[in-house]
Amino acid sequence: MNLLQPLTFETSVTSGHCRWLSKHIKKSIRSTVMCLDWHPNNILLAAGSSDFHCRIFSAYIKEIEEKPGPTAWGAKMPFGEMLLETKDCGGWVHSVSFSPSGDHLAWVAHNSSISVSDATQGKE
Repeated sequence: MNLLQPLTFETSVTSGHCRWLSKHIKKSIRSTVMCLDWHPNNILLAAGSSDFHCRIFSAYIKEIEEKPGPTAWGAKMPFGEMLLETKDCGGWVHSVSFSPSGDHLAWVAHNSSISVSDATQGKE
């Protein structure tokens, strides 16, 4: 699974002395994370898990990134802030994906359901 932010076009070369900035988002996830997807702005991260929930978190790290502008999901985005939590997705969430605009999040669950959340309308 490639978790490099998609718009950075980064190439990783290692020499045995790897130094990565690593922070953990631990809030509200008490089960196995099954899938992840980056928002087109490279700041928000969607996570689907085995506790039947889909969540969107801010992954903004102020020490290395420019301050992000507001999105349909929220305006204040400190690291680890949960911007969305769906209730009972119908089973383990197997895949999540943001739309190209970033205003919609789609996910598929273990019960074969496909759901979409629209941030511009506040609807699921």
